[in-house]
Parts: sequence; structure tokens; C-alpha cells
Amino acid sequence: MKTLLVWSIILFAVLWGILCTQMPPEAALCYAWVAIPLVLCIQPLIYYVWAPLVEACAPICFCGSEPAADPAPAEGEKGVKLTGVPVPPGDCLLVRDEAYTAGYTEFEDSRLRKGTQMLLSWRYWFMSWRCGLTLLTRFSNPADSTRTHEVNITSNDPDEYFSVIALEPGQRCYVTPSDIVAVSGGVNIRARWRLWLPAWCMGQVRAYVASGRGTVVVRAMGGITAGTLEPGQVTVRKLHSLICASQGVQLHVRRTETLIPYLLGKATLFDLRLQGHGSYCIRNTFSHATGLGRLLGF
Repeated sequence: MKTLLVWSIILFAVLWGILCTQMPPEAALCYAWVAIPLVLCIQPLIYYVWAPLVEACAPICFCGSEPAADPAPAEGEKGVKLTGVPVPPGDCLLVRDEAYTAGYTEFEDSRLRKGTQMLLSWRYWFMSWRCGLTLLTRFSNPADSTRTHEVNITSNDPDEYFSVIALEPGQRCYVTPSDIVAVSGGVNIRARWRLWLPAWCMGQVRAYVASGRGTVVVRAMGGITAGTLEPGQVTVRKLHSLICASQGVQLHVRRTETLIPYLLGKATLFDLRLQGHGSYCIRNTFSHATGLGRLLGF
């Protein structure tokens, strides 16, 4: 509202100056005043006309619409400070940073190997670089090993929490790459574009989908709230609060229910509406990602 008021005053001054060259200043002043209410009507028109049209559009399905078994967070509803991730024979675990590794279990006949992997995905190298997934610690368990090892993930930041998503073949999960802490070697991450209107209004036209067999560990500052949607159940959240969502969850943009806070710039025009059948994780505190990062799904 403050921005529109400033622009209306600027437009009033410009219009008055132009009209003064065509008519007396008193008459020009009467016409120029019209600019202020016209500009101030823009936000109510967006709220009552534009937003309902966007809200009526089809949902955003980043993971696709095919039915599949639904992955669920493996840990508690509010995330954990320390979590163990299994590394079965023939698998590997890529950890974002050595600082996240609290330790791992070994046996006398252990063949677990620790090394470094330079890039998570050559196909999405910019995403890997932008999200800090370029220099990864790799824990490998050979296929002929008889032991399943466990790598412990934690953080030296007391406000950082973790949640684990377990994937089976055929399952897919939307996930923000900047929140990934660790991922199994059998998990693939691919980008999906959604260029229609609701995605633009949501501020995110590109998303990343994890599929395959394995686990994905995600993080959030201030805690994580994990939930499950039953058929017919709906939950409304703030935009950009979503960390991950399984394939059965559909995303809608919903007009904020209070007009005055929106006019005063204290609330966004749209909220995020989750519905369908599946699991999801949201951050308990707001994200500080840049506008470009949000648009590209980071």
C-alpha cells in the first residue's frame, strides 16, 4: 500500500504537469486527482478479481499424477537432532559436509570405505554448486559385504533439525536441494518445470524430484514439522515453507483470507494449500532464500 501511494503521488505530479500545458492549473488539478484513487484500486482488483482466477486453476503436481506407494518421514513429527542412516551392502551414502557426520558404526570385518565425491549431479551442476552439494563425503559399502552400517548425521548448530525420507522403487518425492544433507547412492534427483500460472504466482516454476531406492535426509533451521494428509484433508501453509512432499500431495495457491494485512504489505497475496493423500515436511521458521533461488526451486 505504501508503494502504491508513492507511485500514485508521482503519477499525480506528472499528470498535473502535463495537463498544465493544455489547460489552466486549477482545471488540471481536478483531473490529476483522479490518478490517486485509480492507482490505489489496483491492489483490491488483484485481490478480488485476479487472485480468485488463479485460485481456481488446476493444482501443481511436481511429482506427476501417477498413483504410487507413498514415502513417509522415518523420524518423529518435529525432526530430530541426531539421526542414523543405514548403508546396506552395495549402497553408498553421500553427505553434504563432513561437519554433518557425527560418526558411524563399524565391525572388525568392516569394509566400509570413506572418500570424497566432487559433484552430486553433472546434469544439474548449477543446482549442485548453488546448493552446496559439490564436495560430498562418500561412505561406500561393497556389494559383497555382510554388514549394514549406520552413519550418524547431526549438526553443531543447536537450531538445525533433520528428518529422513525413505524411498522405494516407484516412489517419488518433491524436495528442495538446498535442504538436502545426505542422500543414498540409489536415489536420483531430476528437475521438473511447471510454467503455468499457479507456479508463477507461487514463485516457483522449477522443482526437484527424488526417486529410486534409498533415503534422503533433509534439514531446517528451527525445527521440522512432518505430517500426513488423509484423503479429503487440507492444510494451509505459508509459501516457501515446504521442504518436501510425497507424490500424492497436490499443491494449490490460495488467496490470503485477510484483506487489510495484504493491503498494508504485512501478508502475501497467496498461501500454499496442500491436499491429497501423502506425507510432507515444512520448516518451522521462514526461509531466507533469494527470489531467484525460490523461482528455480532451490
